[in-house]
Amino acid sequence: MGPGEHPATVVGSVKVAWGVTVQLPDERLDLLMACIKRGIDAAEVTRLRGLLMSDPGSVDGLLRAASRRLATAALIDALEEKGIIHPAIASVGAGKPATLRTAFGTMRRQERERRRLQGSALRDIIGALNAAGIVPLIIKGAVSLLTGEPSWRFQRDLDFAIDPAEAEPTMAILRRLDFQSIKTMSSRHHHLDAMARGDPPVIVEPHLRINGPRAARFFASVPMVESAVHTEFDGLAVRLLRPEHALLHGLVHHHFENRGNHFGVIAIKGLLEFAHMLDELCDETFAEVAAILRCNPRLRAATELWIAASDVWLGVSPPHGLRPRDAAYRRLSRVTARLTGQNPASIGSAMREEIAGIADAVVSGGPSSWLRAGAVLIPVFDCLHNRPWGGRPRTLKSAGLLVMD
Repeated sequence: MGPGEHPATVVGSVKVAWGVTVQLPDERLDLLMACIKRGIDAAEVTRLRGLLMSDPGSVDGLLRAASRRLATAALIDALEEKGIIHPAIASVGAGKPATLRTAFGTMRRQERERRRLQGSALRDIIGALNAAGIVPLIIKGAVSLLTGEPSWRFQRDLDFAIDPAEAEPTMAILRRLDFQSIKTMSSRHHHLDAMARGDPPVIVEPHLRINGPRAARFFASVPMVESAVHTEFDGLAVRLLRPEHALLHGLVHHHFENRGNHFGVIAIKGLLEFAHMLDELCDETFAEVAAILRCNPRLRAATELWIAASDVWLGVSPPHGLRPRDAAYRRLSRVTARLTGQNPASIGSAMREEIAGIADAVVSGGPSSWLRAGAVLIPVFDCLHNRPWGGRPRTLKSAGLLVMD
Protein backbone atom coordinates (compact mmCIF):
# COMPACT_ATOMS: atom_id res chain seq x y z
CA MET A 1 0.00 0.00 0.00
CA GLY A 2 1.49 3.33 -1.05
CA PRO A 3 1.70 6.33 1.30
CA GLY A 4 -1.17 8.13 -0.41
CA GLU A 5 -3.39 5.12 -0.99
CA HIS A 6 -6.59 4.85 1.00
CA PRO A 7 -6.45 1.58 2.98
CA ALA A 8 -10.15 0.98 2.39
CA THR A 9 -9.42 0.50 -1.31
CA VAL A 10 -6.90 -2.18 -0.43
CA VAL A 11 -9.15 -4.04 1.99
CA GLY A 12 -12.15 -3.63 -0.28
CA SER A 13 -10.43 -5.34 -3.18
CA VAL A 14 -9.03 -8.40 -1.44
CA LYS A 15 -10.40 -11.86 -1.93
CA VAL A 16 -12.37 -13.17 1.04
CA ALA A 17 -11.44 -16.65 2.21
CA TRP A 18 -13.00 -18.95 4.78
CA GLY A 19 -11.51 -19.06 8.25
CA VAL A 20 -10.99 -16.81 11.24
CA THR A 21 -8.08 -14.80 12.54
CA VAL A 22 -7.47 -12.06 15.08
CA GLN A 23 -4.94 -10.29 12.90
CA LEU A 24 -3.12 -10.86 9.64
CA PRO A 25 0.67 -11.10 9.46
CA ASP A 26 1.02 -7.69 7.77
CA GLU A 27 -1.08 -5.87 10.38
CA ARG A 28 0.29 -3.95 13.37
CA LEU A 29 -2.57 -4.23 15.82
CA ASP A 30 -0.14 -3.52 18.65
CA LEU A 31 0.59 -0.11 17.10
CA LEU A 32 -3.10 0.63 16.63
CA MET A 33 -3.81 -0.10 20.29
CA ALA A 34 -0.84 2.02 21.41
CA CYS A 35 -1.89 4.98 19.26
CA ILE A 36 -5.56 5.09 20.26
CA LYS A 37 -4.98 4.67 24.02
CA ARG A 38 -5.48 7.81 26.07
CA GLY A 39 -3.04 9.20 28.58
CA ILE A 40 0.21 7.88 27.13
CA ASP A 41 3.32 9.70 28.36
CA ALA A 42 5.75 11.87 26.41
CA ALA A 43 8.28 9.06 26.04
CA GLU A 44 5.67 6.82 24.39
CA VAL A 45 4.58 9.65 22.07
CA THR A 46 8.22 10.14 21.02
CA ARG A 47 8.67 6.41 20.43
CA LEU A 48 5.57 6.12 18.28
CA ARG A 49 6.41 9.26 16.28
CA GLY A 50 9.91 8.02 15.58
CA LEU A 51 8.70 4.61 14.51
CA LEU A 52 6.07 5.96 12.11
CA MET A 53 8.44 8.52 10.61
CA SER A 54 11.27 6.05 10.05
CA ASP A 55 9.55 2.79 9.14
CA PRO A 56 7.08 2.74 6.19
CA GLY A 57 6.27 -0.88 7.00
CA SER A 58 4.97 0.16 10.42
CA VAL A 59 2.73 2.79 8.83
CA ASP A 60 1.41 0.19 6.38
CA GLY A 61 0.72 -2.30 9.17
CA LEU A 62 -0.94 0.35 11.33
CA LEU A 63 -3.26 1.48 8.52
CA ARG A 64 -4.17 -2.08 7.60
CA ALA A 65 -5.06 -2.84 11.22
CA ALA A 66 -7.16 0.32 11.49
CA SER A 67 -8.89 -0.11 8.13
CA ARG A 68 -9.84 -3.72 8.75
CA ARG A 69 -11.49 -2.65 12.03
CA LEU A 70 -13.18 0.42 10.47
CA ALA A 71 -11.20 2.69 12.79
CA THR A 72 -9.12 4.77 10.36
CA ALA A 73 -10.76 8.09 11.22
CA ALA A 74 -10.50 7.37 14.95
CA LEU A 75 -6.81 6.56 14.48
CA ILE A 76 -6.06 9.82 12.64
CA ASP A 77 -7.82 11.86 15.33
CA ALA A 78 -5.84 10.06 18.04
CA LEU A 79 -2.52 10.61 16.26
CA GLU A 80 -3.22 14.35 16.00
CA GLU A 81 -4.56 14.78 19.52
CA LYS A 82 -1.50 13.11 21.06
CA GLY A 83 0.94 14.99 18.83
CA ILE A 84 2.27 11.77 17.29
CA ILE A 85 1.83 13.45 13.91
CA HIS A 86 1.26 17.08 13.02
CA PRO A 87 -2.29 17.91 11.87
CA ALA A 88 -3.20 16.17 8.63
CA ILE A 89 -3.42 18.43 5.58
CA ALA A 90 -5.98 17.94 2.85
CA SER A 91 -3.80 18.51 -0.21
CA VAL A 92 -0.23 18.89 -1.40
CA GLY A 93 1.05 21.68 -3.59
CA ALA A 94 1.91 21.08 -7.23
CA GLY A 95 5.27 19.42 -7.65
CA LYS A 96 5.59 18.59 -3.95
CA PRO A 97 5.85 14.95 -2.83
CA ALA A 98 3.09 13.33 -0.83
CA THR A 99 3.83 12.96 2.88
CA LEU A 100 2.35 11.04 5.77
CA ARG A 101 0.35 14.14 6.69
CA THR A 102 -1.12 14.49 3.21
CA ALA A 103 -1.92 10.77 3.07
CA PHE A 104 -3.81 11.06 6.34
CA GLY A 105 -5.47 14.22 5.05
CA THR A 106 -6.71 12.36 1.97
CA MET A 107 -8.12 9.57 4.13
CA ARG A 108 -9.87 12.05 6.41
CA ARG A 109 -11.39 13.89 3.44
CA GLN A 110 -12.73 10.61 2.07
CA GLU A 111 -14.16 9.60 5.46
CA ARG A 112 -15.84 12.99 5.90
CA GLU A 113 -17.31 12.89 2.42
CA ARG A 114 -18.73 9.46 3.16
CA ARG A 115 -20.33 10.77 6.34
CA ARG A 116 -21.64 13.83 4.51
CA LEU A 117 -23.38 11.64 1.91
CA GLN A 118 -24.81 9.40 4.60
CA GLY A 119 -25.95 12.35 6.71
CA SER A 120 -27.64 14.03 3.77
CA ALA A 121 -29.47 10.82 2.86
CA LEU A 122 -30.53 10.28 6.47
CA ARG A 123 -31.99 13.77 6.65
CA ASP A 124 -33.85 13.20 3.37
CA ILE A 125 -35.35 10.02 4.82
CA ILE A 126 -36.32 11.58 8.15
CA GLY A 127 -37.94 14.56 6.42
CA ALA A 128 -39.99 12.33 4.12
CA LEU A 129 -41.03 10.08 7.00
CA ASN A 130 -42.04 13.07 9.12
CA ALA A 131 -44.19 14.36 6.25
CA ALA A 132 -46.05 11.04 6.41
CA GLY A 133 -46.48 11.31 10.17
CA ILE A 134 -43.71 8.83 11.00
CA VAL A 135 -41.10 9.64 13.66
CA PRO A 136 -38.25 7.11 13.25
CA LEU A 137 -36.13 5.76 16.08
CA ILE A 138 -32.53 6.39 15.01
CA ILE A 139 -30.12 3.75 16.30
CA LYS A 140 -26.45 2.78 16.31
CA GLY A 141 -24.04 4.80 14.16
CA ALA A 142 -26.76 6.78 12.38
CA VAL A 143 -27.17 8.82 15.59
CA SER A 144 -23.68 10.26 15.13
CA LEU A 145 -24.69 11.68 11.74
CA LEU A 146 -27.25 13.85 13.53
CA THR A 147 -25.30 14.74 16.68
CA GLY A 148 -21.86 14.94 15.04
CA GLU A 149 -20.36 12.85 17.84
CA PRO A 150 -18.20 10.93 17.54
CA SER A 151 -17.07 12.44 14.26
CA TRP A 152 -14.87 9.41 13.53
CA ARG A 153 -17.70 6.88 13.73
CA PHE A 154 -17.83 4.63 10.66
CA GLN A 155 -20.98 2.79 9.62
CA ARG A 156 -21.68 0.59 6.65
CA ASP A 157 -25.38 1.41 6.67
CA LEU A 158 -28.00 3.64 8.27
CA ASP A 159 -30.20 1.97 10.87
CA PHE A 160 -33.55 3.27 12.09
CA ALA A 161 -36.62 1.61 13.55
CA ILE A 162 -40.29 2.06 12.82
CA ASP A 163 -43.52 0.51 14.02
CA PRO A 164 -44.47 -2.63 12.04
CA ALA A 165 -47.66 -0.84 10.96
CA GLU A 166 -45.43 1.77 9.28
CA ALA A 167 -43.44 -0.75 7.24
CA GLU A 168 -45.34 -0.45 3.97
CA PRO A 169 -45.41 3.38 3.80
CA THR A 170 -41.74 3.51 4.86
CA MET A 171 -40.65 1.25 2.00
CA ALA A 172 -42.77 3.28 -0.42
CA ILE A 173 -41.10 6.48 0.80
CA LEU A 174 -37.63 4.98 0.35
CA ARG A 175 -38.47 3.96 -3.21
CA ARG A 176 -39.70 7.51 -3.94
CA LEU A 177 -36.32 8.73 -2.69
CA ASP A 178 -34.67 6.49 -5.32
CA PHE A 179 -33.59 3.74 -2.92
CA GLN A 180 -33.65 0.25 -4.40
CA SER A 181 -33.73 -3.09 -2.65
CA ILE A 182 -30.35 -4.84 -2.62
CA LYS A 183 -31.12 -7.66 -0.19
CA THR A 184 -34.52 -9.23 0.44
CA MET A 185 -35.11 -10.22 4.04
CA SER A 186 -37.37 -12.89 5.48
CA SER A 187 -40.65 -11.74 7.04
CA ARG A 188 -39.28 -13.12 10.34
CA HIS A 189 -36.18 -10.92 10.21
CA HIS A 190 -35.80 -7.98 12.58
CA HIS A 191 -35.37 -5.50 9.73
CA LEU A 192 -36.88 -4.97 6.30
CA ASP A 193 -35.05 -5.23 2.96
CA ALA A 194 -31.71 -3.44 2.79
CA MET A 195 -32.01 -0.49 0.38
CA ALA A 196 -29.30 1.48 -1.44
CA ARG A 197 -29.00 4.73 -3.37
CA GLY A 198 -26.17 6.37 -5.28
CA ASP A 199 -22.59 5.54 -6.10
CA PRO A 200 -20.87 5.16 -3.71
CA PRO A 201 -24.04 3.68 -2.27
CA VAL A 202 -25.79 4.86 0.84
CA ILE A 203 -27.40 1.77 2.39
CA VAL A 204 -30.33 1.84 4.81
CA GLU A 205 -31.90 -0.88 6.94
CA PRO A 206 -35.36 -0.02 8.32
CA HIS A 207 -35.84 -2.07 11.50
CA LEU A 208 -39.07 -3.51 12.82
CA ARG A 209 -37.27 -4.54 16.03
CA ILE A 210 -34.07 -2.91 17.25
CA ASN A 211 -32.60 -6.22 18.44
CA GLY A 212 -31.58 -9.22 16.40
CA PRO A 213 -32.38 -12.72 17.72
CA ARG A 214 -29.27 -13.08 19.90
CA ALA A 215 -29.52 -9.57 21.35
CA ALA A 216 -33.22 -10.09 22.09
CA ARG A 217 -32.27 -12.69 24.72
CA PHE A 218 -30.77 -9.95 26.89
CA PHE A 219 -33.50 -7.36 26.88
CA ALA A 220 -36.69 -6.90 24.93
CA SER A 221 -36.97 -4.21 22.28
CA VAL A 222 -40.38 -2.96 23.38
CA PRO A 223 -39.39 -1.31 26.73
CA MET A 224 -36.45 0.45 25.09
CA VAL A 225 -38.59 1.68 22.21
CA GLU A 226 -41.40 2.82 24.51
CA SER A 227 -39.00 4.81 26.70
CA ALA A 228 -37.15 6.40 23.75
CA VAL A 229 -36.63 10.16 23.91
CA HIS A 230 -38.37 12.41 21.37
CA THR A 231 -36.14 15.20 20.03
CA GLU A 232 -35.45 17.32 16.95
CA PHE A 233 -32.43 18.12 14.79
CA ASP A 234 -32.85 21.11 12.50
CA GLY A 235 -36.61 20.68 12.57
CA LEU A 236 -36.50 16.92 11.90
CA ALA A 237 -38.39 14.87 14.49
CA VAL A 238 -36.73 11.65 15.67
CA ARG A 239 -36.58 9.35 18.64
CA LEU A 240 -33.37 8.22 20.35
CA LEU A 241 -32.72 5.44 22.84
CA ARG A 242 -32.14 6.51 26.43
CA PRO A 243 -28.38 6.72 27.15
CA GLU A 244 -28.30 3.58 29.31
CA HIS A 245 -30.14 1.62 26.64
CA ALA A 246 -27.92 2.96 23.83
CA LEU A 247 -24.78 1.90 25.74
CA LEU A 248 -25.95 -1.66 26.34
CA HIS A 249 -27.64 -1.99 22.93
CA GLY A 250 -24.30 -1.27 21.22
CA LEU A 251 -22.40 -3.70 23.44
CA VAL A 252 -24.89 -6.53 22.91
CA HIS A 253 -24.92 -5.91 19.16
CA HIS A 254 -21.13 -6.20 18.84
CA HIS A 255 -20.42 -8.83 21.47
CA PHE A 256 -23.37 -11.18 21.10
CA GLU A 257 -25.28 -10.44 17.91
CA ASN A 258 -22.00 -10.50 15.98
CA ARG A 259 -20.79 -13.42 18.14
CA GLY A 260 -17.52 -12.01 19.40
CA ASN A 261 -18.26 -13.89 22.64
CA HIS A 262 -18.05 -17.21 20.78
CA PHE A 263 -14.47 -16.44 19.74
CA GLY A 264 -13.23 -14.80 22.95
CA VAL A 265 -12.59 -11.44 21.30
CA ILE A 266 -13.73 -7.83 21.62
CA ALA A 267 -14.43 -5.81 18.47
CA ILE A 268 -12.17 -2.73 18.52
CA LYS A 269 -14.69 -0.60 16.60
CA GLY A 270 -17.45 -1.48 19.03
CA LEU A 271 -15.20 -0.86 22.02
CA LEU A 272 -14.23 2.60 20.75
CA GLU A 273 -17.91 3.54 20.53
CA PHE A 274 -18.68 1.95 23.92
CA ALA A 275 -15.82 3.83 25.61
CA HIS A 276 -16.89 7.11 23.99
CA MET A 277 -20.41 6.72 25.41
CA LEU A 278 -19.05 5.53 28.76
CA ASP A 279 -17.02 8.71 29.04
CA GLU A 280 -20.06 10.91 28.34
CA LEU A 281 -22.62 9.40 30.71
CA CYS A 282 -23.69 10.97 34.01
CA ASP A 283 -23.96 9.32 37.44
CA GLU A 284 -27.74 8.99 37.12
CA THR A 285 -27.35 7.02 33.90
CA PHE A 286 -24.71 4.77 35.44
CA ALA A 287 -27.17 4.00 38.24
CA GLU A 288 -29.73 2.98 35.59
CA VAL A 289 -27.15 0.74 33.90
CA ALA A 290 -26.28 -0.87 37.24
CA ALA A 291 -29.97 -1.57 37.92
CA ILE A 292 -30.32 -3.35 34.56
CA LEU A 293 -27.17 -5.41 35.15
CA ARG A 294 -28.28 -6.59 38.60
CA CYS A 295 -31.06 -8.55 36.90
CA ASN A 296 -28.87 -10.16 34.23
CA PRO A 297 -25.61 -11.87 35.30
CA ARG A 298 -24.57 -12.69 31.73
CA LEU A 299 -24.99 -9.10 30.57
CA ARG A 300 -23.22 -7.90 33.71
CA ALA A 301 -20.22 -10.14 33.04
CA ALA A 302 -19.97 -8.90 29.44
CA THR A 303 -20.35 -5.25 30.46
CA GLU A 304 -17.64 -5.55 33.11
CA LEU A 305 -15.35 -7.16 30.51
CA TRP A 306 -15.91 -4.24 28.14
CA ILE A 307 -15.42 -1.65 30.88
CA ALA A 308 -12.17 -3.39 31.83
CA ALA A 309 -11.09 -3.31 28.16
CA SER A 310 -11.96 0.39 27.94
CA ASP A 311 -9.72 0.93 30.97
CA VAL A 312 -6.73 -1.22 29.96
CA TRP A 313 -6.81 -0.85 26.16
CA LEU A 314 -8.14 2.70 25.74
CA GLY A 315 -7.27 4.44 29.02
CA VAL A 316 -10.90 5.30 29.89
CA SER A 317 -11.33 5.14 33.67
CA PRO A 318 -14.12 2.87 34.94
CA PRO A 319 -17.12 4.83 36.21
CA HIS A 320 -17.93 4.92 39.91
CA GLY A 321 -20.37 2.15 40.74
CA LEU A 322 -19.52 0.10 37.65
CA ARG A 323 -15.92 -0.79 38.41
CA PRO A 324 -15.16 -4.30 37.11
CA ARG A 325 -14.14 -6.98 39.57
CA ASP A 326 -10.87 -8.86 39.36
CA ALA A 327 -12.51 -11.68 37.40
CA ALA A 328 -13.23 -9.29 34.51
CA TYR A 329 -9.59 -8.19 34.37
CA ARG A 330 -8.39 -11.80 34.47
CA ARG A 331 -10.72 -12.63 31.60
CA LEU A 332 -9.49 -9.56 29.73
CA SER A 333 -5.86 -10.69 30.10
CA ARG A 334 -6.69 -13.79 28.06
CA VAL A 335 -8.49 -11.71 25.42
CA THR A 336 -5.53 -9.31 25.33
CA ALA A 337 -3.07 -12.15 24.77
CA ARG A 338 -4.94 -13.00 21.57
CA LEU A 339 -4.22 -9.56 20.15
CA THR A 340 -0.59 -10.52 19.62
CA GLY A 341 -1.42 -13.71 17.70
CA GLN A 342 -3.48 -14.76 14.74
CA ASN A 343 -5.92 -17.17 16.32
CA PRO A 344 -9.08 -16.48 18.32
CA ALA A 345 -10.11 -18.71 21.19
CA SER A 346 -11.53 -22.11 20.45
CA ILE A 347 -15.27 -22.33 20.89
CA GLY A 348 -14.78 -24.39 24.06
CA SER A 349 -12.25 -21.97 25.58
CA ALA A 350 -14.40 -18.94 24.86
CA MET A 351 -17.42 -20.70 26.39
CA ARG A 352 -15.48 -21.59 29.55
CA GLU A 353 -14.28 -18.00 29.91
CA GLU A 354 -17.80 -16.67 29.57
CA ILE A 355 -19.23 -19.20 32.04
CA ALA A 356 -16.53 -18.27 34.59
CA GLY A 357 -17.42 -14.60 34.17
CA ILE A 358 -21.14 -15.29 34.64
CA ALA A 359 -20.47 -17.47 37.70
CA ASP A 360 -18.50 -14.63 39.29
CA ALA A 361 -21.33 -12.19 38.54
CA VAL A 362 -23.86 -14.58 40.11
CA VAL A 363 -21.81 -15.20 43.27
CA SER A 364 -20.92 -11.55 43.84
CA GLY A 365 -24.32 -10.16 42.86
CA GLY A 366 -26.16 -11.10 46.06
CA PRO A 367 -29.53 -12.81 46.49
CA SER A 368 -31.06 -11.21 43.37
CA SER A 369 -28.34 -12.81 41.25
CA TRP A 370 -28.37 -16.14 43.08
CA LEU A 371 -31.92 -16.67 41.84
CA ARG A 372 -30.49 -16.51 38.32
CA ALA A 373 -27.71 -19.05 38.81
CA GLY A 374 -29.01 -20.96 35.80
CA ALA A 375 -27.48 -18.20 33.66
CA VAL A 376 -24.17 -20.11 33.73
CA LEU A 377 -25.71 -22.70 31.41
CA ILE A 378 -26.97 -20.19 28.83
CA PRO A 379 -23.68 -19.98 26.85
CA VAL A 380 -23.83 -23.76 26.27
CA PHE A 381 -27.34 -23.65 24.83
CA ASP A 382 -26.54 -20.44 22.95
CA CYS A 383 -23.49 -22.03 21.33
CA LEU A 384 -25.38 -25.16 20.32
CA HIS A 385 -28.24 -23.09 18.92
CA ASN A 386 -26.05 -20.69 16.91
CA ARG A 387 -23.39 -23.20 15.76
CA PRO A 388 -20.64 -20.54 15.56
CA TRP A 389 -17.90 -22.88 14.33
CA GLY A 390 -17.00 -21.96 10.76
CA GLY A 391 -19.44 -19.09 10.94
CA ARG A 392 -20.98 -16.97 8.21
CA PRO A 393 -18.85 -14.43 6.29
CA ARG A 394 -20.91 -11.45 7.44
CA THR A 395 -20.81 -12.48 11.09
CA LEU A 396 -17.09 -13.16 11.06
CA LYS A 397 -16.45 -9.84 9.33
CA SER A 398 -18.48 -8.00 11.96
CA ALA A 399 -16.54 -9.70 14.73
CA GLY A 400 -13.24 -8.67 13.09
CA LEU A 401 -12.33 -12.29 12.42
CA LEU A 402 -12.68 -12.76 8.67
CA VAL A 403 -9.56 -13.96 6.90
CA MET A 404 -8.62 -11.72 3.97
CA ASP A 405 -5.79 -12.59 1.62
